[in-house]
Amino acid sequence: MPILYNAWLNLPDVLLTLIHNSDVNLHKLLSATKIGQTENVRSLHLKMQKLQTYIPFVTIKYVGIEHEHHAKTAETAMHMLFREYHLAGEWYDMSVARRQRLLDKFPNCTLHRHTTHFPTLQPVGIPNPQTSGYVYVATFQWGQGTQQLIDNVIASNHHLVETKLICRRMLSAKIGSTRNIKRRGKAFVWACCFANVGYVAYFHEYPRTQEGLLHTDLRNRNKWTGVGEWFYLGQQDRSDIEGRFNRKVSEIWKRVTESVNCVDRFQINTMIDRGLVTRDELRDLIRNGHILVELGS
Repeated sequence: MPILYNAWLNLPDVLLTLIHNSDVNLHKLLSATKIGQTENVRSLHLKMQKLQTYIPFVTIKYVGIEHEHHAKTAETAMHMLFREYHLAGEWYDMSVARRQRLLDKFPNCTLHRHTTHFPTLQPVGIPNPQTSGYVYVATFQWGQGTQQLIDNVIASNHHLVETKLICRRMLSAKIGSTRNIKRRGKAFVWACCFANVGYVAYFHEYPRTQEGLLHTDLRNRNKWTGVGEWFYLGQQDRSDIEGRFNRKVSEIWKRVTESVNCVDRFQINTMIDRGLVTRDELRDLIRNGHILVELGS
């Protein structure tokens, strides 16, 4: 059966305290919720673990709703209903009350509540000698105020070790390889709503081999964060990595923040008939410019 899910960051108490006591606006970390759909329960868990590989500093809580609606119709209805709170991509600014409002749209449905776990660093394995591509180093582009806050926490003697560990991971870098750097960028944008992601990519005939060598070297020097492909890199580390390669490209993967749901009358009627939206909710959405309705023929 199809699954509609909502997923959000599992923030520990120490990070909640830091955010609430800070002058820096980090509300996105508190309420950012991803609303999406997938084929079944198994693919739900796989998708959430994939999401986790792009977020190294906290785990992810998620609820999968097993329902009988058409999968894309249910997802579109929820994106439309919460369009006012849209952040980027499939991410929305959802309070606890808004998440419950979403669940209330699916009464008597089976719910799957879970929390992800941090991935380990997997061995690269035997590379394909004919596959060229890129080795990349990607980091979150935090705003100036957030960056200063993180730096202050790491340098301070007044914060718990757990808080410092989270902050250090927020500044860590993901080192991976890919044949298609644009596709990897889309994956980062899909996963992250709280910051843009900057990257430096290096072309190589044997990127998987180079990735494995970098992982081994950095791990031997105690640079591994303990999470997936994420490492602590200083300026000298970045210079050393750059010295291994000849061809370099760099860019920022930017969040997609602008969108307006466009639906036709058939979709609207289906959503209303199935109780996914009410006529009053629909009128409010149209009046406030959150959706456009195609008149059709």
